[in-house]
Amino acid sequence: MTTSITPKTPSPSPNLVPSTIGRRRLASKRKPRRWLQPLVWLLCAGVAIDGASGCAFSRGDLGAPINDSDVASIKKGRTTEAQVIALLGAPDTIHEVNHQEVFHYYRYALKHATVLVFSRVNIASDDLYVFFDREGVVDQVVFGNQTNKLKFQFWPFGE
Repeated sequence: MTTSITPKTPSPSPNLVPSTIGRRRLASKRKPRRWLQPLVWLLCAGVAIDGASGCAFSRGDLGAPINDSDVASIKKGRTTEAQVIALLGAPDTIHEVNHQEVFHYYRYALKHATVLVFSRVNIASDDLYVFFDREGVVDQVVFGNQTNKLKFQFWPFGE
């Protein structure tokens, strides 16, 4: 004796209608995405504001300029600490290296340019180191002048 098993077919759900009219009805029951439209407007406004910002150029200096003539007037073996301070003012920093006092004078210059979303920053410094012996007389003078070579580069690519 053979028995046949027939699978039960599920009864169709009342919400699922096989016709195209039913599919349209289901699609129309979806909630509209109300958050999407303000997000698109906010994104467009941000792009417009960023694009309208255009260009910006800035320049900044930190420290007093160091004149070549002032550096030339500091004589090794003759100029004292008091004379250097009278000539250049108080040093920006004072270091002690190998039991010698070192005055450090510096100036930093910055030039910045922004074109749309591209940006470029150039920084240079002038550094003057004055080394003194144990008696307070100039032993050595080291001066580096880089700020006179600093230029605006508004285009961020290349040198």
